[in-house]
Amino acid sequence: MTNQNSKLNTVFKHTRKIVFIILLIINTSVLTADDRPKIDSILNQAIIIKDGWAGQSIVLIKEMDRYFIIRRYFGSGVPVVATIKYEANITSDYQVRFSKIVETKGADMKENIQEEFILTIIEKNKIKLLLNGIQVVADFKLLN
Repeated sequence: MTNQNSKLNTVFKHTRKIVFIILLIINTSVLTADDRPKIDSILNQAIIIKDGWAGQSIVLIKEMDRYFIIRRYFGSGVPVVATIKYEANITSDYQVRFSKIVETKGADMKENIQEEFILTIIEKNKIKLLLNGIQVVADFKLLN
């Protein structure tokens, strides 16, 4: 009887260890899961840039299978004074880069502007927008 109890205790100890390890793995994977919205979730939603003037906005759009950023410069008394369309490069599920200008309209916009933007989704309603490596103040609220 004692030998049998000893075997049962050994099996029980090993089973507890295995269950503990399985629970640890499950818990770790749940805690490290990335639940940020993906880049496609911000399609056609304006991100407002505060610039000390009338402001600007950028909007990620998709045409066919290509992504673009539309950047609008707001005017005083005029809704939009200039627009730049950039080719967008999706670098991950949470990040888009853009610098190549494909079209400009209005207010003496020069197509040789050397700007590089990186837009990253940090969490549900929080983004980070960098312009040439410097963080830009931007307002954004995910509508979905």
